[in-house]
Amino acid sequence: MHPDGAPRSRVNPAWKPLALWCLSWAVLWPLDDQLDLANKPLILLLASTVAALWLAPWSALATGASAVLALTLRGRLPQPMPTEPGLLQHAQALCNQMGSALEHSQALHQVTQARKAAQSQALRNTLLAAIAHDHRTPLRIGFLYAGPLFIHQFSHAWIDFRGIRDAFMRAKDSDYFENSRRATYVQREYAMRNPGSFTGCGTDCWGLSAGDGPGAKRRRSAGRRQSFYGYAARSVPYGPDDGTISGSAMLSSLVFAPELVLPALRALWSRSGGGDATLIRASGFNPTVAEAGPNGWVSPGEFGLDQGMTVLMIENHRSGLPWRLGRANPFVRAGLRRAGAGFKDGWL
Repeated sequence: MHPDGAPRSRVNPAWKPLALWCLSWAVLWPLDDQLDLANKPLILLLASTVAALWLAPWSALATGASAVLALTLRGRLPQPMPTEPGLLQHAQALCNQMGSALEHSQALHQVTQARKAAQSQALRNTLLAAIAHDHRTPLRIGFLYAGPLFIHQFSHAWIDFRGIRDAFMRAKDSDYFENSRRATYVQREYAMRNPGSFTGCGTDCWGLSAGDGPGAKRRRSAGRRQSFYGYAARSVPYGPDDGTISGSAMLSSLVFAPELVLPALRALWSRSGGGDATLIRASGFNPTVAEAGPNGWVSPGEFGLDQGMTVLMIENHRSGLPWRLGRANPFVRAGLRRAGAGFKDGWL
């Protein structure tokens, strides 16, 4: 009881501003749709200040503490994302620009791929046309494609395909020996044109096949970044091609085009200093990797598979002995007749 006889308040007046502030905070906090979150502390500060002056002027300390807390929270509370129409329009315009850039990039990629495919096809057509100077190679026939030289050679080591034809080659008015001869001409023509601008490739330095490679670091060559591979099946005209030549593959084409192979062999013999067949026996050599030696990079490996093919093809060119043995073998003859649609004509 007060001295004047009035009943004592159940709540200490000093706590009323703080209680009113907390109550206002609890009411205003969920109203995110109607009130800006950044303005809530100022509204709460105003409500608590009015309550302090009305209920207990001496409780300014509590009100000041409330103000400090409100201002502190105002700086730390997360700010809402602005929703001005101008900002939304700017964001939409930015998204549209990004979409247009993506479409342009995809279109440019498609054009580049189409251009590369057209250039590759044009190169192949040019290579096929380039062998037309030989009277046995009419333009209307072309050849059965395989990129590496060894694919055109290995089946000919023991079997003489001259004049015998299966249904496919009969339809093309050709045979597999003629097909390999044309592939040899295409290989040399590719080296003469040298689309990769590699060192040494030309009329007397050609022959892309499966074999060892320098595996050197990527470097600039003829104005572009060029990769150099290790063991790879190098192919004409679609690649891969890093300027690595297979001397043994070139020599194994002797039976198909001696008029091309023999001058190239003499040139390689002279390039190695005379009396040294390293460039011919090696699995591969690459004059573009010049820092590796006077003839560029030269494979340290001389593989028996390559050497065996070289010996057989030299003998087939010299005397035809392996072919004669194959023609005389009854199992070879029976197998050829039964293979696919069956070989006919010629020595069969």
